[in-house]
Amino acid sequence: MPFGKRKGPRKLSRAQVAILRRSARRRESFIAEYEFPRYLWKRVRNRLPGLSDEEMELVERGLREWFTCCAWRWNAILGMPSRAVDEAWHEFILDTQTYTSFCQGAVGGYLHHTPDEAMGTPMGNALIQTVRAWDRSERGREEESVLWDLDERLGIAKPLGIDGLQLAAARSSTPDPTGAGWVGAGYAASCFVGGGGGGDGGSGCSGGGGCSGSCGGGGCGGGGS
Repeated sequence: MPFGKRKGPRKLSRAQVAILRRSARRRESFIAEYEFPRYLWKRVRNRLPGLSDEEMELVERGLREWFTCCAWRWNAILGMPSRAVDEAWHEFILDTQTYTSFCQGAVGGYLHHTPDEAMGTPMGNALIQTVRAWDRSERGREEESVLWDLDERLGIAKPLGIDGLQLAAARSSTPDPTGAGWVGAGYAASCFVGGGGGGDGGSGCSGGGGCSGSCGGGGCGGGGS
């Protein structure tokens, strides 16, 4: 069947799911061990004045967790739940050479940023996919992400976030189309691939995300795994 003509999402085999997991685990380890440039946090402080050292550490943790979600997204469209983390992401992107190199190790290709106005998926749906991506991750099996309420904890103006009801909805029962899916944080992970591709490699994280500041709330964009 020609590309784009397929009806509904494509079901992944057990072997394909295993490949995706191995790739995502490797990328998650890369993200956890990566040393961000020191200048990045000075630039983030200029964008988010008044944060203490401890609060800046939370922003760094949130940025790592966001990239971890992107590594585990499996071709889903993600939504950015933190304005503070989005500001840090913006500043990192400005160093194009360093950012491009990081993306290769973190998600297998360039991780695009899509403002919410350009997203083809409602932000609520994209945020649900972010929760599910986190719950797929190794760290997500062990602990909760700081992303969901980070802006409120930091006292960020016009905070983004995901409340308890939204988290519960994202983690409600979801069909496991392969029969090989694992259950994490109260829901069976969806292993479907929609629209274009999936699998290992590609160019990052698709649409949805967070574009605060000049963009005002939006995205992580571009193909990828």
